[in-house]
Amino acid sequence: MDRKLLLLLLLAAATSMVGCRGSVKKKAPIHPNWNMDQTTRFDAQEPNEFYADGRSSRVWPEGTVRGADPRGDAPVCVLSEANPHLCEGKADDGSWATTLPPELTLDAAFIDRGQDRYGIYCTPCHDAVGNGDGMVARRGLKPVSLHLDPIRAREVGKLYDSIKNGGALMPGYATQISVEDRWAIATYVRALQISQSGGN
Repeated sequence: MDRKLLLLLLLAAATSMVGCRGSVKKKAPIHPNWNMDQTTRFDAQEPNEFYADGRSSRVWPEGTVRGADPRGDAPVCVLSEANPHLCEGKADDGSWATTLPPELTLDAAFIDRGQDRYGIYCTPCHDAVGNGDGMVARRGLKPVSLHLDPIRAREVGKLYDSIKNGGALMPGYATQISVEDRWAIATYVRALQISQSGGN
């Protein structure tokens, strides 16, 4: 190795070690780029005289749409415990609901909506008829068939819960699918199961 290069490497190592002495400094460090490190901030509900109403927490502008509800509807399940049947798929006694919530009407339009949403969110994994042979399955991940006896035996409330919270390898779709659409998909899945089992 060249002597000059070796000397240069030793000098660089010695110089770097000088900066790591471990001494405690009492002066504040030089901070040339403040960015947002030292910016004024307010906690929730803290007063702020900058605004005319004196509040630091600002209200959403009128017409703001929540990300979880693209239609802009009022969220019906902010407090899920207020309506466990609609929001959690559970009956009054805590068991899985076997019927649709009374707020929803079972008709052809409701089933069609479920089929439409199923095609968007469920077909990539479960395929169009629910056999678990969608495009995702063809690329290595094997989703469950919706026609297996344990799945067919599930209550409609449990199907709703699976759509909302997911299970096993399936992610939850609570932020992508509205409450009503989750029930519509669960109802369509039940109709799909009946159609593929000869009406049983």
